[in-house]
Amino acid sequence: MRMRLTLLAASTAALLNTAGAVTVEEIVRPQRDAIAHCEDARAELARQGALRMKQLEEVKAWHQSLEQALADLIAFQEQEYERAKAAEALFVSRAASLVVEPGEQSWVPHIGWGIFGYFEKRRDDTNKAIAEAEGAIERGETQFNVQGVGWLSGKALKDLLAADAKAMADLQTALDTGVWQISYPGLGWVSGQSLAACRADNEKRIKALQEQVTKGEFQIHVVNLGWVTRNSLQAMIDGEEKRLKQLDADVAAMTLQINRAFFGWQTLAGVHSHMDKAKKDKAAYEAAAAATISYNVPSIGWTTGNDLDVAIARAEKEVAGVLQTAGEGKYAVPTGVGWLDMNAIQAALALPDCRPKDSPSPCLPPEHRPILQDGAARVPIAVDTDVAFRQQRIDLLKTYRAEIATLAQPRIALFDLDLHQWGRMQDEFTAEAGEHRKVIERKIKWLKEIMQTEIPGAGA
Repeated sequence: MRMRLTLLAASTAALLNTAGAVTVEEIVRPQRDAIAHCEDARAELARQGALRMKQLEEVKAWHQSLEQALADLIAFQEQEYERAKAAEALFVSRAASLVVEPGEQSWVPHIGWGIFGYFEKRRDDTNKAIAEAEGAIERGETQFNVQGVGWLSGKALKDLLAADAKAMADLQTALDTGVWQISYPGLGWVSGQSLAACRADNEKRIKALQEQVTKGEFQIHVVNLGWVTRNSLQAMIDGEEKRLKQLDADVAAMTLQINRAFFGWQTLAGVHSHMDKAKKDKAAYEAAAAATISYNVPSIGWTTGNDLDVAIARAEKEVAGVLQTAGEGKYAVPTGVGWLDMNAIQAALALPDCRPKDSPSPCLPPEHRPILQDGAARVPIAVDTDVAFRQQRIDLLKTYRAEIATLAQPRIALFDLDLHQWGRMQDEFTAEAGEHRKVIERKIKWLKEIMQTEIPGAGA
């Protein structure tokens, strides 16, 4: 039966003079093309694998940049610690000068009453707490809020970098063992192993077809298509040309979908939309970084540049108020005869001493005069201590205000990384469209060659 079909096809071709003899290479052409297709996919697999590795390296580099962000926040925290230690040192240095006579207790602004040793203990406790907190920071246990990330500690950042290294090692292992996959036009999801099998299977099929020809067992009909007519074959060609036009239309409309690691399925229009939004978001973020973006700042919590301006102005106004009150003689301190301001103390000291007999009125009991003189001596010390403490806070707020925009750098770097990677994604569409076109044109060429060489009447 096989011999009769072969002779019938050969005699029909000779009578119509429309087709030449089918060669072995023509018979195995689809398998050769399939091998070429798989080799193209193998090259693309290697390229996308290298691209994915580059993405992981870039993310790791960004994570490494967060070490500086943590260092900046730790520096902010250290400034607060220095201020707190300086404040306690100030209180200790002033306590002896602020003893309220008669008695042993001092009254210090912003702390209140204390006896000898209380202020030193308070200073020592503060220094101990700061030392413990600095130890926690050094061990990587303390969390800081990093823009673009959230709460992050040194240990957590170390874990992130370890995870990055593991992801890169896992990817390299997957590439080396041939299990990493990509989506490739005409093949779907492929891996190094599946592409190796593709080549082996097609080479096996080529060998089998060659053996059939050698043994004279091959039947003349359209290989890999079966029995076809000119019309059905032309319909196949028309269908593939329609696919090619649709591909061009999809490319022009930016609706062609491709899949890449990290991005998933995307269209060029979607990539442009993402980048446009990211550029606007970055510009808005940069414009607001020094004024309205909220950061978590040590000793303050969540604040903005504008909030710091308000806090500085309010604190400076408070200092001016203290100085004005003192200048008007209305700054009060505790004395052995109650809370008195300088005006009241001076008015009392101006009175004559009271006498047992014929005492003037009004008069000052003699035992009150040294108490009031002590109070008068402590008023300027208390004012100076009050103002010095407030000025320390103002200086810290001004330092934060000058440096707050640096806390935005991690988020800005994340914007740049996002735009860089999505910008590179744009170039992938041209390559992907070219691969789709190659597959379709390869099939059109094959079908037309069949039409010219094997279909009777095709050239009439």
